[in-house]
Amino acid sequence: MSDHTPTIPTAEQVRQATRTLADLAAYLRTYPSFADAAPLLEPVLDQDDGIPVKLGDALMALYRIAADEPALPTSRMKSLTLDGLRDFALHLYDMHRLQYDLAELHKLLESGTGSSQQDPEVPGCR
Repeated sequence: MSDHTPTIPTAEQVRQATRTLADLAAYLRTYPSFADAAPLLEPVLDQDDGIPVKLGDALMALYRIAADEPALPTSRMKSLTLDGLRDFALHLYDMHRLQYDLAELHKLLESGTGSSQQDPEVPGCR
């Protein structure tokens, strides 16, 4: 956990963050060079502060809030919905590994390994 004291974000601040991410996705769909695109994705995929981890944190917090909410009656539907929310949050936590995939692509670019060279066969991949 960080020592950061949270402030209450406004709905508009959250919307602005999603608009910024939408702008990034739209830009990446224009096929910029890897050298231009990768630095923009590094903070997005950061293993500590990237979007998957932070969204996972937010969803896990929502899970705990909903699980303890007395106005939500205990039911099978509530349990299934909360289980799905928790599972999705855990899946997002696992996505922190994307940072390593991006680093590996950087290494390949720096080493000059291009698509013209034959990679060794990876078991299970064709």
